Amino acid sequence: MNIQEYIASGILESYVLGATDPEENRIVEKMIKKNTILRKEVEKNRKALHTYLWSYAQRPPQALRGNILDQLDTLDKE
Repeated sequence: MNIQEYIASGILESYVLGATDPEENRIVEKMIKKNTILRKEVEKNRKALHTYLWSYAQRPPQALRGNILDQLDTLDKE
């Protein structure tokens, strides 16, 4: 499999999303250590994911913090 086929396979996107198993992780990590094109592709995918996540991020309701802290206090008292 050549580099472009490897990129087109979707494995790098899956790796960045954390959807690969440990064996696939080892393979991808070995490949990106050896190949600058793959390393840049992984970084490009990470940046795209980061941009996507921040563009749709929403602040939780203010009351949620208080509710969580109250529940934690209740757990500490048990």
